[in-house]
Amino acid sequence: MFLAKVKNFIRANGLISNGDSVLAAVSGGSDSVALLNTLADLRSELGFFLSAAHVNHGLRPEAPDEERFVLGLCEKLGIECSVNRVDTRSFAADSGCSLEETARELRHRALAERAQTAIGGRRSKVALGHTLDDQAETVLMRLIRGAGVRGLSAMRPLSERPGDGSTPGTQFIRPLLSSTRQEILDFLESRCASYVEDASNLDLTFLRNRVRHELLGLLKERYNPRIVEVLGSHAELLNEADDYLTLTARRAYEECASAESDERIELELARLVPYHVCVQGYVFREAYFRLCGTLKDVGFSHIASLSRLVSAGQSGDRADLPHGVAATLEGTKLVLGRRAALVLDEARPCEFSVQHEPGGRTWLSEISLGIESRVLKREDLRVGPGKMGAGPQSGNDASASEVFFDLEALSLPLVLRNLQPGDRISPFGMQGSKKVQDLLVDMKVPRHARRDLAALCDGSGMVWLVGVRRGSAAPIKEGTRLVLAVRTLAAP
Repeated sequence: MFLAKVKNFIRANGLISNGDSVLAAVSGGSDSVALLNTLADLRSELGFFLSAAHVNHGLRPEAPDEERFVLGLCEKLGIECSVNRVDTRSFAADSGCSLEETARELRHRALAERAQTAIGGRRSKVALGHTLDDQAETVLMRLIRGAGVRGLSAMRPLSERPGDGSTPGTQFIRPLLSSTRQEILDFLESRCASYVEDASNLDLTFLRNRVRHELLGLLKERYNPRIVEVLGSHAELLNEADDYLTLTARRAYEECASAESDERIELELARLVPYHVCVQGYVFREAYFRLCGTLKDVGFSHIASLSRLVSAGQSGDRADLPHGVAATLEGTKLVLGRRAALVLDEARPCEFSVQHEPGGRTWLSEISLGIESRVLKREDLRVGPGKMGAGPQSGNDASASEVFFDLEALSLPLVLRNLQPGDRISPFGMQGSKKVQDLLVDMKVPRHARRDLAALCDGSGMVWLVGVRRGSAAPIKEGTRLVLAVRTLAAP
């Protein structure tokens, strides 16, 4: 029953053809073990070559045992398996990204490289073990963070990782995307197949785990026991809508683009404005992709800022986008380009607003600034140069680049946003509040540098003018139990 369902899904979505080479990504967890067993059973019937790969991230003490388990499983099934070991912590420190994000990028990079010569010199498709439950979790996570049609379409049965210029792109397939986690566990039980349990999947520090163990459980119990299937269907419908909008926008882009180079793209407003705002958003994405070769870090807020620029902006107005790209109105044209290639008013602030999770990292590509935080016990706050959480015993005489708050006195969530006209802050150690503009003048912060500043705010207002001055909110006191240590991140 399970095998037939997966086979039908593979055929319906054109995931594997006769003669294909497939590289299964196997971590040793239940999903990847089910994936490997399923593909092993189907390889003769569907006529494809099968190999496996395991990526050891070196993050947990159990990693060597998991590697041995995967190698043993592949040997038992008669499947060639390669192992790639990566130093995730070092890469995360260098890039400024979270461990979770870095591990995913390194894993996909290693799999893509291995796929180039997986079996007999054939390029392989990489099979991932994502399930319908993973799809539902992804939809909820993106809904919580704020996403449009493309983001909420979540994972596709077939996607492609672009090449780097010297190597072609790699296709990633998800044969189990229509199967629930319970179906997979039942399949493994029927085979008496063992797998490893990843303790990090229970760590509620990660948003995905909170969605999996708390939010989805609540939705199943109190609202809809079939919520996983409903969210999966929702993603499938949005996939179809995204495909249609993408094709429509490409035709619209060809009509609207009057000039295109590596540095800038000009869109004629008279041709762009008649299109529905949803199509306009996809045209913006198309233009950005042609400039940068990626849509990474481009979110709903960036597209909305471009829509506002087109609908209500005046010549000379601008919006800032990730990775050094900006857009400006120049007469009858909307121009997207590298900031260095545009004539821009450097005093105008970038626009951004991003939620910061305590204990996480937030990077603002618009201004090349980021922050990271850790939750500490009060007794752990001590001097220690170069260490996160280092600082004076009181935690209140913080440096410009590192501050400390009583976590339980903050009004969460925390938001990292751009400065706005009329912003005020109550500087630590001073009575009352002060206009941020006046504070910056007093501190002799150059005008051109002010557009690249950010404010960390809680529900009551600004708690830190990042890298400049701490506010008076949530000071460390005698009765403080939990400390939130926050510091700036250097550019990756």
